[in-house]
Amino acid sequence: MKMLIKPTGKSIVAPQSDAGANNIYSLLFGGPLPQPSPWIIQGPFIQYDGGVVVGNPLGQGMGPGTINIEELFINGLPVGGNLYKTSQLYYSSSSGQTSFSLSTPDRFGNSVILSPVPILDVTVGGQRLALSDGTGFGGFTVNPSTNTVTLLYPAGAGTAVIFDIYAPAPGGGGGGGGLAFNVYSEQVAVTGTNTFGTLTHVPDGQFIILFIGRQAFFAVGTSPDFSISGTHITWISTSYAIPAGTIAIAVYSYAG
Repeated sequence: MKMLIKPTGKSIVAPQSDAGANNIYSLLFGGPLPQPSPWIIQGPFIQYDGGVVVGNPLGQGMGPGTINIEELFINGLPVGGNLYKTSQLYYSSSSGQTSFSLSTPDRFGNSVILSPVPILDVTVGGQRLALSDGTGFGGFTVNPSTNTVTLLYPAGAGTAVIFDIYAPAPGGGGGGGGLAFNVYSEQVAVTGTNTFGTLTHVPDGQFIILFIGRQAFFAVGTSPDFSISGTHITWISTSYAIPAGTIAIAVYSYAG
C-alpha cells in the first residue's frame, strides 16, 4: 500500500524525541535526523521560527529567525561577506564597442587577468548590467580564456564602462585585502561656464571621473579634461564648454 502525504493549510510538525523507526514523525517526515520544532508547512513552503547554523561559523547560533553560515555559494560562486574588491577598471568606449579586453590598460593604466570563475560587476553609462543567462536576460558575457567581457548591446562613443572585479577573501572569511581607499560620489554644482563647486573630500589621485550628461570626463591621460587641486576642479578641456546649471556627478577615491 502506498500513502501520499500532502500538507494542506498549516501543519505543525512536533519535535522529535527519537529518530528511530518506531517514531511516527521519523517515518513520515524525518529520515535519520531529528526535526527542529516547529516546522510550519504552508503548501510548498516551510517556515522555521528558530535559528539555523550551517557548518562552523563564527558566533554559532545568532538567535531566532537567523541563518549563520560558514560560507555561501550560488551557482558555484562565493557570495556575501566573503568577497572583496580586487580591481576597478575604467574604459571610455568607442562608438558601437561591445568587446573589452581587460588585458588592455584602462584610462588609469590598470589591467587585470580574470580568474577561471570570475566575479565582476559591469556598469555602462552609469547603468549596472546583469550577467547574461543565455535566455535574453542580462547585458554582458565573460570569457575568462580570452580575458574579455562582451556587452550584448553596443556602447556609445565616450561612454564610461566600469568593471569591478571581486575575489574570495583570504581564508574564506570576511574582510582583508581589497582596495585601500574609499569611493565617493556626489553632485557638483556648475556655477558658471566651466566653473565648478568644491568637492566634499580631497581626492587621493587614484581616480576621479566627472559624469556630465552621458559623457565621462577624466583628469588623467594625454589630454585630460580637468585637473584637481585639493577639493577644487579646474576645467582645462578646449573641446567642451560646460554651461552654468549643468548637473555634474563626481566619482572619486579618497583616503580616510
